[in-house]
Amino acid sequence: MLQKKVLKQMPSDEKGNLIPKLEAEIRAIDLKISDLNAERHALVRILQRTKSEVFTAGATTRKNSFSKIVVEQEILQTLRRKEVPVSSADLLAAARTVRYNLKPVTFRTHLHRLKAKGLIVNSDEKGRGYWSLTPKADR
Repeated sequence: MLQKKVLKQMPSDEKGNLIPKLEAEIRAIDLKISDLNAERHALVRILQRTKSEVFTAGATTRKNSFSKIVVEQEILQTLRRKEVPVSSADLLAAARTVRYNLKPVTFRTHLHRLKAKGLIVNSDEKGRGYWSLTPKADR
């Protein structure tokens, strides 16, 4: 009730200044909601995969270790599904379905770790920025 009374007493030029402020605040709230929905979606996917899949790395004790395993498994699964060299951008998009706020620099670290383990290689067919499974990892 007090809000209606204050709005009625407010001069019209002040109401005009209030509209953009309220619209900006609504946009900020919408952005937060969008971020929370993306985070929720990523967590739901992780939960589903955790229930349906046993990770090869065994039990993890640190949060970062779990995140690393989930992202690397998603990269490998994407490469298995595609069966052709996949661009780094497509792999990053797939990895973000399980960790929505994954930074490109961190993602490259995951790629290089998988390459060092001998699980993936740079594609000779399509050139730089494309990855494929090594024959031994293609199981």
